[in-house]
This record gives sequence, C-alpha cells and structure tokens, in this order.
Amino acid sequence: MEALHKRWLQVNPTASWRDVINALKQCKENELARTIEDKVTDPTAGRSTNDDMEVSTSDANPGPITGNPKDILRTRSSKLIDDISQNLYKTTTQLHAKGLIPQQAVDDVLVMGVMTDYTKAMKL
Repeated sequence: MEALHKRWLQVNPTASWRDVINALKQCKENELARTIEDKVTDPTAGRSTNDDMEVSTSDANPGPITGNPKDILRTRSSKLIDDISQNLYKTTTQLHAKGLIPQQAVDDVLVMGVMTDYTKAMKL
C-alpha cells in the first residue's frame, strides 16, 4: 500500500482522492470507487474524521475530497487494505494497466500459497 501511495504521488503530486475516485469510475471500477469514497468519510457523521479534510457526501455533485493524501491514507489504510484484498487480482491488474505498479508487483500477487491475499494487499 505504501508503494502504491508513493507511486501515486510521483505521478501526480497534487492529486486528490476525488481524482482517484473519478478515475476508477471512468474505468467502470464503481465498487472500488465507492469503497474508497466510503473509507475517506465517516458514515455516521457524514464528515471525515480528519479535521483537515472536507468531504461532500452528495451523490448528485460529490465535489472534491481534499486534505493531505498521506494523512488520509494513514487513517484509512487498514480498511482499504482489507477491501483491496477482497478484489486483489482485479485491483492489481487495473493498477498495472495504469502504470501505477511494476510487473514484479503483479507477479508477486499471482504467486499462490506464499502469502495470504491480505498480506499481498498490504504489500501493494
């Protein structure tokens, strides 16, 4: 996960979570986009738990998700890893297709029996 975050910031250091969510929706990865969107908001309060972020929960016009991506990732990484492990192979393929992870990361995910899917998701 940390490697993905570093690569993401190298590609676009000003990218927001909204940019990621929009890109996933364009790739028809709506479930993963919703999962990430849910993880960066507090569903019980309709507001992020990080005071630096402002998140719109409106489906009609969601607006930008702002804040320091490192802080957002740090506060949500455990749940995000869990969700990625549920869609590990699809997520890995999509990330590689977008140039966000190297072929070696894809190969590591495809190795059976060495690590659990959760561990593989953590390494992404």
